[in-house]
Amino acid sequence: MRKVVMASGNKGKIKEAKEILNEYEVVSMKELGIDIDVEEDGKTFAGNAEKKAREIAKTLSGEIVISDDSGIEIEVLDGF
Repeated sequence: MRKVVMASGNKGKIKEAKEILNEYEVVSMKELGIDIDVEEDGKTFAGNAEKKAREIAKTLSGEIVISDDSGIEIEVLDGF
């Protein structure tokens, strides 16, 4: 079974990834002893997710790394 590393400490996101990607062995950063806090300074949720995955991938040797970033934007407050 191919391993996928979830670049997140969020237990809910990790649980969801394990359910969705059930044909892979999904492991968290914590399970691998990785304790890196990537600054989420991107302009978009996708940009932040990509940054997290790339930063964590730098610490590994060839594993697939995925990440998710989401939030709430309030249209009436100009996307705040």
